[in-house]
Amino acid sequence: MNQREKTLLGGIVGLIVLWFAWSGFTSYQAGYDRRERTLVELDEQLFDAGVDARRARQSLRRLEQYQEASLPIDPDVARSVYSAWLIDTIQQSGLELGSVKWASTRRYDNAATGVSFNATASGSPGAVTRLLDAYYRLDVLHQLTNLQLRPADDEGAEWSVTFTTIAMIVDGAIREAGLPEAPREPARLDRPTADAYVDSVVGRNLFASYTPPPPVRTEPTKVVREAPKPKPTPPPFDDAEHASLSGIVGYGAAYEAWVVVRTTGETLRLHNGDALEVGQLKARVQSVSPREMIVEGDDGVLWTVELGEKLREAQKSAGDAT
Repeated sequence: MNQREKTLLGGIVGLIVLWFAWSGFTSYQAGYDRRERTLVELDEQLFDAGVDARRARQSLRRLEQYQEASLPIDPDVARSVYSAWLIDTIQQSGLELGSVKWASTRRYDNAATGVSFNATASGSPGAVTRLLDAYYRLDVLHQLTNLQLRPADDEGAEWSVTFTTIAMIVDGAIREAGLPEAPREPARLDRPTADAYVDSVVGRNLFASYTPPPPVRTEPTKVVREAPKPKPTPPPFDDAEHASLSGIVGYGAAYEAWVVVRTTGETLRLHNGDALEVGQLKARVQSVSPREMIVEGDDGVLWTVELGEKLREAQKSAGDAT
């Protein structure tokens, strides 16, 4: 074999080696890309599962609040207790009781039962105001579905009142008798007492046409036009508002927290002691556990980020708690 043939054979062997090397690299790259796509999909599924879990916890808390504000679970007991409360409240408000009658009991979507009552009474505007004040301060799931006020005299000093109310019995309620004694928190009404509302109602004839007061003559006011104030500079965009703790991997003391920045597509892999800098947020990771990550802000305040929670929301929750 002469030199030319040896050179040709070496070139062919080199091409074969390059072809096998390129095929191996292409296969490795395809496998790596599939792995990255799988990790991203799992990360999104984990994030969505965390969001669903938080929504479920919020719904459970709302259901517990509704159950605490429910009438007694027995419909007969609920009807008796609520009817007695209506009668007592009407009389204690200073109204003359006409009647309180049960109207109907209705089932709603396998979740609650509504008990309706019709009531009539008469009395002064102040007494009507006290009745409505007591109604809306009671921490019970009830609502006025119809309210009619009619003047009993020409001056509007006496009113005839007719209303329909419906109160709810929530499935799973633990109350067996009576109604909540503590007022609703937070209060439905802005003013602390019924007297504050009575003062603004008594003395008015709500059934008379409005007569505006005569115009008041005043000297013309000299108008001084001031230069418009410059518009405030909008706050800078913060990527930390869209960054969340999407996953935690590892075991023992070697946990690694994954923080996904939705606006940039970046995934931060953090360990104990690592700096955490996202957008306007500057902090340091204190510890990583299987379900959460504890972070120390640049102000020295520690706050906890639960799995699936956004960084800024966790920081704000910690600030509200303190």
